[in-house]
Amino acid sequence: MKFVIVGAGRVGRRLARELSRIGHDLVVVERDSAALSALADQVDISAVAGDARDLTLFIEVVKGADALVTVTESDETNLALCLLARRLGVGRRIARIRNEKWFAPGALTQEDVGIDVLIHPELETVAFLEAVIGIQGAFDYALFADGEVALVGFTVGEKTPLAGMSLMELRGKYGLDYFLVIGLYRENRFTVPGGQDTLMVGDKVWILTAAATLDLVRPLFGSGHEESKEMLILGSSRIGMKVAEAFLAKGKTVTMLEPDEEKARRAAEALSGLRVMKVDVTDAPEGLREFHLERQSVFIAATDDAKTNVMTSLLAKRMGARRVVAITDEPAFLPVMNAIGLDIIADPHLLAAGAILRSVRKGLTHAVAPLMAGEGEIIEFSIPASARVAGKTLAKAGLPRGALVGMLIRGDDIIIPGGADELRAGDRAVVVTGADTIPEVERLFAPKSGLFSSL
Repeated sequence: MKFVIVGAGRVGRRLARELSRIGHDLVVVERDSAALSALADQVDISAVAGDARDLTLFIEVVKGADALVTVTESDETNLALCLLARRLGVGRRIARIRNEKWFAPGALTQEDVGIDVLIHPELETVAFLEAVIGIQGAFDYALFADGEVALVGFTVGEKTPLAGMSLMELRGKYGLDYFLVIGLYRENRFTVPGGQDTLMVGDKVWILTAAATLDLVRPLFGSGHEESKEMLILGSSRIGMKVAEAFLAKGKTVTMLEPDEEKARRAAEALSGLRVMKVDVTDAPEGLREFHLERQSVFIAATDDAKTNVMTSLLAKRMGARRVVAITDEPAFLPVMNAIGLDIIADPHLLAAGAILRSVRKGLTHAVAPLMAGEGEIIEFSIPASARVAGKTLAKAGLPRGALVGMLIRGDDIIIPGGADELRAGDRAVVVTGADTIPEVERLFAPKSGLFSSL
């Protein structure tokens, strides 16, 4: 299939890497020739240096395209190109839009501008934080099978009863009929673990469980701290304000720290119940101590500067904050942040890219969630009758090393399968895989006539 991506910023680059890896014909249009050249050196794309607003250029590049994805820094450009693409017959049109007010009641509709899928990075980030902060001790969260299956990431702490146990011992002691450990991150490396792997303090692990049984799993992985209703947010950025609004609505007591006096005043006026204090923790970091971080349920660094968020998060962690969230769009910081033990890392660009990938890969897959910034992936497949795995037992399905079927959804049943379980046509399979084996896994679950049956 032919995809055209307009914009080679962080979101565009991530999309190009993912879509190229699974075998699509990719065209990337970007005005910055240096950025485009760097991407073309890493990814198999047709690179078009130029301005997509040039009508002649745009008509040429979208000729025969199955989908257009507009992820430039300009909302207006993304909107206009989708509208034009509809006129030119492009089948599917996806736009990244930062300012959701374009689509407020009484303003534009997606139909007005020819957009099939609308992605708001800030709203994606807030939704992720609402979900993951609501699960004590978690750092990652996603739903599959129409909300029936939950993926949860936990860090193995010193008080976690599973520390020091192998997965085989875990199976013997607790049984694995209601959850399964499907991913392990240790020493900057993601793996799909086997029975001999032992859980160690500091490991990041992902589990699959039926959403209805999540409360049974929490005590095994949770920190044991009593949840506080107080939370502290650094920065009145757009994301910071939306997070504050979301948690005020949940009954939290939210304090926001903002160094700029005018921004602090506007923030206080914008949200009823928000406590705003003019504090510059970059100039006087010890000032954080007066907020008794050990009493806060969570500290969220949400300024517009990724480096500030990382440094203040580290400081908050050292001062005793129970849970720390860093919002950053710098993937190079991820190994450092994991090494220093930050609890939750939210990358708006990665979340936006994930939302776009879910939309463009519909047909074969129902849901897609990246693990550790794309080092692994969990995918929910429908198994068509012509798929290579259909009718085979799990032991004979030919899954590559480093891939695992974590759950099968068959009618009303949720099954954690063993080697003797059959993969039947019509089942939904939730599969975890390392990044290198994604293409092979998708070929196994695809109908034999092609990779995707439809967009």
